[in-house]
Amino acid sequence: MSRRSKIPIFGKTWSYKNLLEHSVRVKRGVAFEDISPDLLPLIEAIAKTQDVITSVTDGKHGTNSLHYDGLAVDLRFRKDVDEQYDFYNRVLPPDFNIIKEKDHFHISFDSLGERA
Repeated sequence: MSRRSKIPIFGKTWSYKNLLEHSVRVKRGVAFEDISPDLLPLIEAIAKTQDVITSVTDGKHGTNSLHYDGLAVDLRFRKDVDEQYDFYNRVLPPDFNIIKEKDHFHISFDSLGERA
């Protein structure tokens, strides 16, 4: 386990079990061992929804993707995609980018606004 994964979330360290205990839905096999504490506002927002995290530090992403830095999350679309987008746009700080991909949202923390 990396040093970053020991950052508290909901008062405990990052773990699949801890996320599930707080109603954060995660697709089986998603890796988040090196997730950044900067994503905490996003994880807390996801906990208020029925949204499913489909990728964090796992999967194939672009060469400069923030996924590899533990700074991006992919979320499965719900039926009400526009409402889902509006929710995250409303509750997340301005340092978050919300990108509507073909079949999911890519949400990343980028305080410099340079990458997705």
